[in-house]
Amino acid sequence: MANKIGVDIGGSFIKVRDKRIPTPKNDEKAFVQAICTLIDEAEKPISGIGIGVCGMVQDGVLLYANNLGLENVPIAKILGEKYGVPVRVQNDVACFALAESHHSKLDNLVYIAIGTGVNAGVIANGVLLEGIEYGHTALLDGEVETYISARGLTEYGLPKFLAALDVVLVNICNTYRPKKIFLGGGVSMQIAPHIKRINDNLKRNHYGYKHAPATEVEISTLSTDGGIIGAGLL
Repeated sequence: MANKIGVDIGGSFIKVRDKRIPTPKNDEKAFVQAICTLIDEAEKPISGIGIGVCGMVQDGVLLYANNLGLENVPIAKILGEKYGVPVRVQNDVACFALAESHHSKLDNLVYIAIGTGVNAGVIANGVLLEGIEYGHTALLDGEVETYISARGLTEYGLPKFLAALDVVLVNICNTYRPKKIFLGGGVSMQIAPHIKRINDNLKRNHYGYKHAPATEVEISTLSTDGGIIGAGLL
């Protein structure tokens, strides 16, 4: 039976199943070789490869990843030619959204990963939207991840962090009308004690709240393997 391989590429490590190696920076050749090293160790035969990578992705190309020092890397083309199988590439948080959709059996949701930075993956009517870079949208006198991130939490404190999160959640609710918004990432556990207040605020403030279906916010229960699972589901 052929295997579908899911590869999760983060700022620190590239992971496939229970194996991981450091992510090369500022070197496209070494970056691609590291991915191939893990794929080569996977059980054969392979029927398809899914890649989740931190950065801006479109049409199988890693357009830009500032924390990897890479631009315009045609990952899908390179791996497709090497292995002769279909290859799909998405932002890593989008892969978490896909895994969460599979896990929760929901086809309208937003997954927000809050860690060193922040980004969102969106599933709308069962379709994974491409190119979402929510952490770099404008908020107050900065951008979303200025306030909603590990750095923002340290610099501005929890009250400002939660106030900014309230604004973002209302905007996301009014934009996508998801059934649920899942919060994940390293900072999410610090949000957990405030989840009722967050939901109460969203219920009161999203547009048409007295008439529109409610959006529920909850902490994701996916493990750190969610990125690998979502990449495989691509």
